[in-house]
Formats: sequence, C-alpha cells, structure tokens
Amino acid sequence: MSELGYLTASDIKHYGYCEVIIYITHILGVQENPTEYMEYGKEIEKEKYITPAIAKYKPVKILKKPQLISKKYKLSGSPDYILVTKHGEYIPLEIKWAEPTKEGKAKNDHILQMAAYALLLEQSIKKTIRRGAIFYLKPEGKLIEINISYDLKLQLIKILKRINEIIEGKREPKPISREKCMSCNYKLYCPFKLNQ
Repeated sequence: MSELGYLTASDIKHYGYCEVIIYITHILGVQENPTEYMEYGKEIEKEKYITPAIAKYKPVKILKKPQLISKKYKLSGSPDYILVTKHGEYIPLEIKWAEPTKEGKAKNDHILQMAAYALLLEQSIKKTIRRGAIFYLKPEGKLIEINISYDLKLQLIKILKRINEIIEGKREPKPISREKCMSCNYKLYCPFKLNQ
C-alpha cells in the first residue's frame, strides 16, 4: 500500500496477474525483488517511445508521472504520462518493457492498471476518461488503445473490494495457473506452491 494506507494501481495490476500476490505483499509483507526487466524499465528514456502516441493523439499538453489520489476509492497511482488533446480529452499512457499477448492485445493485468489510472484521473479532473493507451516495447514496439468502458470501471470497483477483503482476512485468494506461476516474481513465497 502507499504511504496513506491506500491501494495502488500496482496492487490492481498484481491482482490482475494473480490474487495471491496481494496476500503475499500485504499479509506476508514480501516486496517484489526488482528483475532485470524492471530495472531496465526504470532506466530507459521513455520519452523517445511516446512518439507513436503523439502521432496518433496529437496532444497539446503532456503530463509526466502525475501523482493521482482518490479519497473516495482509497487508491493512488502515477501513470507514465497523461496526454491532453486539443479537445480536452485526457488519455493515460503507459510504457511497458514487456510484450503484448500472443494475439497482439493488451494483457489483462495492464488493462486493469489502466482502468485504475482512468478512475483516478476522473476523480482528479471530474471528466469521464474513455480510453487509455499502452506502448509495449517488446518485441518491436506496439501501441495498443484501451477502451475504458463503464463495465471495466465497475469491474475495477469490485476488484478494489475483493483486494480489501483479502487484506482484511475475509476472503482467501485464489491461485491462477501453473503457467503464470513459472514466471511470477513471488513464486518463492507462494503458499499455494502451484509452481512446484
């Protein structure tokens, strides 16, 4: 959780990958060890990778790493960028040192994280956020637009409730697939041991 005791957009992403990560980080107190990809993702100059998004959305203003907080949802987060178009539309943009799905679509955990940024932004500027974008750097770079639907926002609000239930011990997290366990940064701490 953030300093304020709020959940973060990263918590949402972790939940989208596997619910057990919430248990591991919030109940067991284990923090993620930075991977080579994570370290590289911090070091890269993300500015040079936003060119496709600039070409597509033609922003008149670009906000870098804004800190967003929602008291209503007890949620915080900081997207890589927010693009503001000439029509006053705000579009959160994330740069991911990762690849999209095999089908060339955004990964579910990244979609949920984007929905969290959209919800936070709506609370901050009092405008509806209808889309976001993710630029995947691997394998050769791909910009994927995310439709931030009303249903996606409702799903996110339900997820916030489920995460809090896990943290409060009212709900047991469910592990996902062995396939995801193999590449999980928390597999050494997982009480479900699907990875063995």
